[in-house]
Amino acid sequence: MSEYQFYEFRSVDRPLTTKEQQEIDKWSSRTSPSSTGATFIYNYSDFSKDPKQVVRKYFDAMFYIANWGTKQLMFRFPKELIDRETIQAYCTVDEISLYEYEKCFVLDMLFSEEDSFHDWVDGEGSLSSLIGLRQDILQGDYRSLYLAWLHACSLSREWDEFDPDMPEPPISRPLKPFNGALKSWVELLEIDQSILTVASKTQTGIAKEPSKDVSTLIPLLAETEKDDFLLRLVNEEPLLSVKLRKRLQKMLKPSGKHTVSGRTIGEIFQEVEQIDQQLLEAAQQKRERAENKLLKELEAKEATLWKNVSQHISEKKSKGYDAAIVILKDLLRLAEHRGTQLEYEQRIRSILAEYPRLSSLKTKIIKAKLLDC
Repeated sequence: MSEYQFYEFRSVDRPLTTKEQQEIDKWSSRTSPSSTGATFIYNYSDFSKDPKQVVRKYFDAMFYIANWGTKQLMFRFPKELIDRETIQAYCTVDEISLYEYEKCFVLDMLFSEEDSFHDWVDGEGSLSSLIGLRQDILQGDYRSLYLAWLHACSLSREWDEFDPDMPEPPISRPLKPFNGALKSWVELLEIDQSILTVASKTQTGIAKEPSKDVSTLIPLLAETEKDDFLLRLVNEEPLLSVKLRKRLQKMLKPSGKHTVSGRTIGEIFQEVEQIDQQLLEAAQQKRERAENKLLKELEAKEATLWKNVSQHISEKKSKGYDAAIVILKDLLRLAEHRGTQLEYEQRIRSILAEYPRLSSLKTKIIKAKLLDC
């Protein structure tokens, strides 16, 4: 069974120069870089470069997936545009790391689930559906980080490396509803619905966003500063809208740091277990109701079913035997429910005695475990 590794790099804030594309093109015959990105697919070898250093130098985002269960999403951010302290609050798990360089930060979210080997994995299109998470983070929406932290804790719980006293990190807004990129993130990580329900249910520590529209503060900017922003807009400066928004937000009265809800991850998963148990019980009750309904229906037409069995067998054809076996399985279920298995077996033996030469019928009955012989 062959391996599959998929790397996709994306440049968002600026196009790659011709020189950069030529440099990247030399790394492998498996790629044809463009001004916006490069893709590498491997089945029997590995990517020769350090992905983190590649992102730091050339790109703004990277997505990696392998069919042995590893998934990785990486973003590069200009140093002056993100809140390092806030992001590091999510780096209390090994799967989330923030690396600092001279001019940028690189956020790395790496999940290894090596027990989930897949024959078929396709990374095409994944980064396009996730790239919006980078802009969310730049705008102070850290829900993708919260979900990554939650998933990492879920994995450590499965591996018996769980610290139930780990505090829940802050979150600046209600977890739901999800935007498109967050939906894709949840689907990629395969986060359990019960976990999402609990996580979004009692986030008592959410700090409310300032209600004032920051655009109303633009007239308060000095004329020289407005002109400067306009000139930078004409020159197509990357992320200028994010920079302007951050400048305007500084003019608002501080709303206070995001506060912690007071929950621990242990408390979150304790409630998840309660929900899962409730779901199991509800599913069991539903199965029992369906079973009881079926048994009543079988009991009401039991005589007709035995007649149908005899009719199918009398055809002395394999197709008829198969139809009879289906009915006999239902009748066995009814007999087990009533505790009349002995009577059931006697009727089966009577049928076989009536057709002693139908060896194929007997074989089918024994194979279906309708009678011990």
